Amino acid sequence: MKLQVRIFLLFLLLFVLPNTQAATAVPGEQQDIWRVDLRSVAHLPGSERHFSKLAYYRWEKNRWVASDAETFFASQKPEIPLIVFAPGYTSTTPQTTKVGLGIVQNFDPNKPCRVVFWDWYSDKGTGNIRHDVRSKLPIIANTSNYLALFLQKVKPQSKVCLFGFSFGSRIVCHAAETLRKNNQRPEGLRLNLVLSGAATDQLWFAKGQQHSRIPEIVEKILITYNPDDWAIGHCGFIP
Repeated sequence: MKLQVRIFLLFLLLFVLPNTQAATAVPGEQQDIWRVDLRSVAHLPGSERHFSKLAYYRWEKNRWVASDAETFFASQKPEIPLIVFAPGYTSTTPQTTKVGLGIVQNFDPNKPCRVVFWDWYSDKGTGNIRHDVRSKLPIIANTSNYLALFLQKVKPQSKVCLFGFSFGSRIVCHAAETLRKNNQRPEGLRLNLVLSGAATDQLWFAKGQQHSRIPEIVEKILITYNPDDWAIGHCGFIP
């Protein structure tokens, strides 16, 4: 079946717009790639108390090399765009790595950026999509709160794009809303959202709904979806 993609909010920030001529390129030295593994804290409330348990890895010589939060934040530069990619709920670490690197390959190799794969505990469980997704809702909430804490620690005036795929869209939206609600947005933070195949209800962005005030702290939003995606049909059964 022919893939159909409809864009109903076309506001993509320039620093994450892919360069189609670089589609076959491999991530170069201009792309600084990291992975934050949240499996050890997935079932723990997203609080400062447990934030130090997040595991940091950097992509070096085609493999993940262990690092730490201190190194990550000390080397973060506000002028270098920071892109956080949150995958869907069935993604394993190898799958997240493969998809994430595939996205990075489409970036302009001449424009530096830092990319973080938000590797939450999303591996598939019982095989029943409704049961799996419902069981992971608390995990989604926890990892969203950790992402909000993560964003609080970026340097002032930073340029950040939150890219959520499928249930990753719930994570990035909730994190953005948490920053707004708690008034914890870093000074001068330029925040943008990209939601792809978002497993959310479109009414959530309507007036008075849970995400209605996200535009107050977000500069631009891009939302895309595939009407032939079989998983989207299950979203109506998920809180």
